[in-house]
Parts: sequence; C-alpha cells; structure tokens
Amino acid sequence: MKSIRNILIGVIIIGSLAASLSLLHAQTTIVGSFNSNLSLVQAAAPDSIVQVVADSQNLSLVSPGQAPRTGTFWWILPSGTAVPTPCPPQNDLTAPIYLLADGQFLVDQTGGQIPAIPRRFGMQAQTTSGAAISGLDMEADTVMNLILRAQTTAANAQMGMISRAMGMNSGPPGFGDTGDGGDGTNDFYSDSFNYKVPTNGLWLEITNVSNYYAWLNLHNATNRVYEILSKTDLSAASWNIETELWPTDTNCMPFTIPVLDRTNALFVWAQDWTGVTENGNTTPDWWFYYYFGTVNLSDTNLDGGGFYTHTLLDDYNSQTDPNIIQFSIGVANNYVNTSHPNLQLNILAGTPYYYAMLVDSTNFTGTNWTTYTSPTVMANLGGVQGWHDIWIGLRGLPQDASQTWQHKRLKLDSTAPLLVITNPTAGTVSVPMIQLQGYCAKALASISYDLSNAVGVVTGQQAFVTGQSTSISTWEFTTNYFECVDVPLTNGLNVITLHATDLAGNVSALVTSYTVDYSNKAPPTIQLDWPQDGMVFCGSQIVCRGRISDPTATITATMVDTNNTTNTLNGLVGRDGNFAFDNVPLAGGANRLNLTVSDVANNVVETNLTILQGNAGLTIDPVAAGQTTITGTINSINFTVWVNGEQAAVSTTVNDNGVYTWEADNVPTTPNGLVKVTAVPNGGGQ
Repeated sequence: MKSIRNILIGVIIIGSLAASLSLLHAQTTIVGSFNSNLSLVQAAAPDSIVQVVADSQNLSLVSPGQAPRTGTFWWILPSGTAVPTPCPPQNDLTAPIYLLADGQFLVDQTGGQIPAIPRRFGMQAQTTSGAAISGLDMEADTVMNLILRAQTTAANAQMGMISRAMGMNSGPPGFGDTGDGGDGTNDFYSDSFNYKVPTNGLWLEITNVSNYYAWLNLHNATNRVYEILSKTDLSAASWNIETELWPTDTNCMPFTIPVLDRTNALFVWAQDWTGVTENGNTTPDWWFYYYFGTVNLSDTNLDGGGFYTHTLLDDYNSQTDPNIIQFSIGVANNYVNTSHPNLQLNILAGTPYYYAMLVDSTNFTGTNWTTYTSPTVMANLGGVQGWHDIWIGLRGLPQDASQTWQHKRLKLDSTAPLLVITNPTAGTVSVPMIQLQGYCAKALASISYDLSNAVGVVTGQQAFVTGQSTSISTWEFTTNYFECVDVPLTNGLNVITLHATDLAGNVSALVTSYTVDYSNKAPPTIQLDWPQDGMVFCGSQIVCRGRISDPTATITATMVDTNNTTNTLNGLVGRDGNFAFDNVPLAGGANRLNLTVSDVANNVVETNLTILQGNAGLTIDPVAAGQTTITGTINSINFTVWVNGEQAAVSTTVNDNGVYTWEADNVPTTPNGLVKVTAVPNGGGQ
C-alpha cells in the first residue's frame, strides 16, 4: 500500500530533488461544465487484469461516452501504475470505466492485456512464466487495493457527513495516516478521496478557474526562474510551455494561465528553469523564451535589433536586449477626415510583440501595451479638429524590453472646402469665353468643373490652383487661388459646377451660372505701348505691343510702305488682353501702321500711326529671359543709346565690322518682357 501512495504523490506534486535531477510531477485542474448523468451497462467478457478484478468485485461498467466529465478517475496504465485524474480519457471513448463509489471511477488504460491470472478469480490460467504470473498478481493486488481504498474513503465520507451533522468536526483519517499532521505534512480532506500533499518542497496549487483563466500558486519557489508547462492529455508525448515565472515571493507566488478552448482538462507542471540549456547551447532556455517566446534557437543565431554582427550568445553575455526594433510610420496623407485613421508601420529591424499609441501625450511610462498582430494600426484622434501628435511605440516580448518610439503628426479636418468666385461676379456677360477665378480658404488637392449650355454638357474639366498663401503659425498652405481657363460660353444660360477636394479628402460643389447677352456690349478699346506715332526705327522689322479691353476680340495689323506695299498680320491676344505682333515689315521712308480690333458683337475699332526707318544702324543682340545686360551695335557715335530707361555705354572705336558697340548693364525688366532700345541723336531727335 505504501508503494501506491508514493506513486500518487509523485504524479500530483511539482518538485525538484536537486539542480541536476528534476522529478516530473503534475498538478491537475478541471475546467468547463460537466454532466453528472450516469448510465451503467452489463460488462462484456473480461480481457484484462483490470476488467477481471472489477468483475470479481461486482463493479458496474459505465456506458461508453456516458461517464461524467468530473470526478476522480483512477487510470490504470499498462505499466500497472494508478494515476488519479479529474476527468475520463478524452481521446478514447471506448476505454472501460467502472464505478467504484460516488464520484470515484476505475479506468482501464492497459490496452486489453490478456490475463494470466491465478485461479482465485475463477478463471483458467494461461500457460506463462512464473515471473509473468508474479507481475500480474502484483498488478491485480494494486487494482484490488485501490478498489477497497476508494470504497473505504466513500464510507468515511458518509461517516464524516453524519459526524458533522452530530456536531463532531473531526473527520476520518487520511489515506494511510492518522490525519493528525504530525509527520510534517498537511492532510487535505475530500468527500471524494483523501490524499496527502507534502508541503516542505516545491509544490503547485490551483486556487480557482473562471472567466477562461486558471489561478495558481507556486509554493517554495526559491530559485530564479521556473518553467510552467501544460498538456490536455497526460498520454501526449510532450508538454507545451505556457510561460516562465520569476518568483518575487518564495513562499507563495501567484500567477494565472489562460484556459482558452481547453475546457475538458488541463494539466499543469512547474519545474526549475534556472541554468537549464539544451542542444549544446550556452545560452539558457529561459533567456531564449524570455525574449522570443520559444526555445528553438541557437547561440549562433543573429539578433534582430539591427546589430547583425552580434549573436544571441553575445547579447546574453553582454546582458543586451537582442530584439531592438526599428520602424517608420507611413500614411497616405497627413490630412485626414476621420477620427480613426489607419497608420502603416514599416518594420525595418527586430520583431515586435507589443505596440502602444499615444495621442497628444508623451506619457511613455503610463501607456498600455497591446499585442502586436498587424502592421496596420488605428489611431483615435477624438473629435477635436486640427493637428494631433501621435506617438507609436514598439517593444519585444518582455515587459522590460527596449522600447522604440516614432512620431507622426496628422491634421483632423472634416469640414468641406468653401469655394468663393471673384471673377466674373455678374450673372450676365457679353463675351464668349471667360476666365473663372476664385479662392478657397484651405489648401486644395484638386479642382475641376462641369459646363452645361445649349451646345451640350462637358464634365471633369481641369481647373488650376494659381497661388497659395502660407500660415506663419502652422507653416502650412492656407488660402488657395484657382482659375478655370478659357471656359467657352454660348448664347443664353451657361451653368458651371465647380468640384473641389481638400487635402483631407473632403469634397464640395458650387454651382454658378452666366447668361451671355451681346445686346448692350460696348466696343473694345486699344492701348498701344509700342511703337508710338512718329518713331524712327533701324532695321527692316519691328514689334508691336499693347492691350485691348476684350481678350476675346481679334486684332490685325496692316503696314503700308511708301510704295503702297501692304502687309497684313494677325496678332496674338492673351487671356489678360495683352496683344503682340512680331516681325512687322518696315521699309525705307514713312510706313503707315493700322491696327483693327473686332469683337463677337461685330464692333470694330481702329488706330493708325506712322513709323519711319532711320539710318543710324541700331541693332540689338539676342536677349534671353531674365537677362539684365543688353548689348548691340550702332553705326555712329553721335547717338546716345537708352535701354528700358538705362543709358548704355557706346564704344569710341569701330569693331571689325566697322560699327560701334554698346552695352547697358542692370537693365530693368518690364512686365511683358519687352526690351526697348532707343538711339537719340546728340543734337536732338531720335
């Protein structure tokens, strides 16, 4: 009977004999809800020692699959060992289960060994060796003693109930002991079974199971770190690592493990992990697990912190975190119109296990860390419009792992852009084309327009941002100025719909309309900048510049020389009304220049002037855009040369071509880019 007791305690208790010798013990717990309905059946012909003994004791066989999910189940293994568990086999519903007493069951896990049993059970013994018969006799004695002890315990439990009902608080003795605790152990009494747990060494206690967690206490944990393992089936080949435990209270160290979906049975085992290594490594297993959650690593593996010349053994010896994380934050736009924008984390080095996020705060020590599952994380900006500072931190598996933080600034803007039209402001126009202009008080990502009139409908026509203001307080673009260029109109009503999208993705539309009416259209006007009437020019060509009041009007130039040779040219008119003629022919003597302007309402305006060709031989060298030093030649030193109001220096000697050179420096530019060179005779005139 003593040998059976030692086996039971060895299975239940967690402990360690010495640093080099660990005993494999287990503490079990039950999770979930169980069905206590029990169906009994007639036992079939016995084919194992367990069944033979059970039949000899008239034990009832439980129907397959009908055993309760909780109780004390004594598993008789093929080795003859009796193991108490809180549940029946989960993977073998055909294993014979016998009812010992209330809440006590006998489970045959021997695998159906054909008995060679003495005739004391009333069976014909098979031919076998004396040693085999002796072994089977011992197994039969084990099973028999177990049955008797379970039934005795059940009777003691009933007596205990009667004693308590009579006011007698002392229960029956424990399993193989008087129950007085005089041997240095504490007796734990159970109505289902009594056994003793020695509490002088390392042992594991389960205190509660609820809300998908199991609460446990590790007692007498005097070493540095302990490995907590589990399995759901004691017959499984290996244990799974649940966690590692660093005791801060050597007498009683509480901890929890998640139950998850392990609702039938969960077996827990704790063992000293201090200094344990494997696979030829110097680095201990607990260090691998502490930083990476696995022991399947090697001393020679490179660390994940961007320091790729270091091995894990190097980091262990130098007490360096091997998992230094490097990353960046990516967003499609710094302007968002939702209070819960997504941010993309680009992992550059290391393996993140947890992340934290702060919005408009730098309390890095008080933040909550969340399990890292995806490189896409969501921020909560709240409802306050404007700029928000976001800090995202990543760290490795340990709570004291090195933290890496990155900053991102986002502007929450859920207000649609407001468009204002500044030109044309009137609803009636007298031109066939307009330059629609306006502004928005915020920066725009895009702007377009649709046009509907008697000609048809066009959509998605591009408009342009022509200017932006900058805020000196936030250093961001604010007011945007826009223009829809060359919008063609036709007689009657023209409806224009503006579509704008701001940087945050907010959209708006503005509808305006213009009616084209030429009945009261005023004739266009001409303002001539160059040349002026009576000017004398050198060379055979001149340019003509000026502006007209109606940019949609057309302008032609007619030059007639002294021989009545006529040259007619069409001028270019810009959207601002400025016009230009280049390469207008100039002959000797007096040339008559006529400019004619016609608009869509058939209004015609003309202006005339006389241009003379001189003999001073004034030329100008090619001029590039933005050039401020202008050069040229003249065939006489009896002239003073002026360039855009700046006097040029004229050489006193002729060059190889027999002419004088001139140069003007720091020549001011004009809005239309015109360079005006004038030679004035020193005696007057030009």
